[in-house]
Amino acid sequence: MTWPGTYFDGRTAARHDVAVSFGADGLELRHAGGALTVWPYWSIRGTASQSRVDLETKGELPEKLTVAAPGFEPELRRQFPALLDSGTAATGVVLKVAGIGFGATAILGVALWIASPWIGQAVASLIPVSWEEKLGEAVVRALAPESKRCKDPAIAQKMERILDELKQTTGTGYRFRLYVVDDKIVNAFAAPGGFIVLNRGLIEKTRSPEEVAGVLAHEMQHVVQRHGTRAMLRGLGIRILLAAMIGDAGWLYDLTGTLGELHFLRQDEESADIEGMKSMQAARLDPMGMVELLKTLDKEAGDLPGAIRYLSSHPQTRDRIAAMEKLARQADYTPRRLMQGTAWPPPLDSCSVGTR
Repeated sequence: MTWPGTYFDGRTAARHDVAVSFGADGLELRHAGGALTVWPYWSIRGTASQSRVDLETKGELPEKLTVAAPGFEPELRRQFPALLDSGTAATGVVLKVAGIGFGATAILGVALWIASPWIGQAVASLIPVSWEEKLGEAVVRALAPESKRCKDPAIAQKMERILDELKQTTGTGYRFRLYVVDDKIVNAFAAPGGFIVLNRGLIEKTRSPEEVAGVLAHEMQHVVQRHGTRAMLRGLGIRILLAAMIGDAGWLYDLTGTLGELHFLRQDEESADIEGMKSMQAARLDPMGMVELLKTLDKEAGDLPGAIRYLSSHPQTRDRIAAMEKLARQADYTPRRLMQGTAWPPPLDSCSVGTR
């Protein structure tokens, strides 16, 4: 995909019409005569107004680029969410340049930089969504392989209908993908880049589509707020970014196999609760759906030790459940009902791997 832009070389006042696209190593500016100018991503800074995006390279004689074409700004924000907000290129892309051109010393410096938890969080917010998607794909392959996924289109359609009710409330460029896994363990998780996995066991514990919506709203916030990416950075550091950078599927698979040992911070869970609750209310769904399932699981956890993993991987104390209930009761609208007249939970025997 290309967008028309106006390029200034920094040495003359001449304007050059160029076709702008996202390349593997930098922003590509194709001139009318066929010549190509490549701006390494790490060298770019920019701003956006209502009508255009202005970018320039760093240095004493910066080159400049103006793009007013519709669609360029959203794609730029999707690829590099922090570039226009911070005025600096996505720091994660520096890793790519470092790995290619700066050598082991630069990589070591970045690795030490990422070692700081606070800076690691900042780096997570600068990683391109396309890299997050690579991480998420590897996570899903490792923890929810194709052989375990439910292939029943009727089940998939019901889950997608619920997900669609919430997508419009996130206001992000993430493309959410949802998988149902044939696993009796009561669990769900979100992987970087927009991937959400629901275990059959969790769905079978729900008593309404709104309870599934509550789980999805929470997990979607983990994606939007990049909690999974930050957890992987804390646990795996530079290795996971380098794997995503070079697209090494085998290395990614090996690293993401340790995801089950990683945990979100308590503040991550609380933020996903609060923003997920806001998402439920923005969609005008019954916010108590988020609360009721957690109450059910909390009640049954003592009777089924080891079978209900959702409360351990998403630690929900009774104080937090009470806080969410208080937020839910503040809703001042009549909730819309999802799939009225549909028996719930839907029969999931067709998801059994052994029946296919």
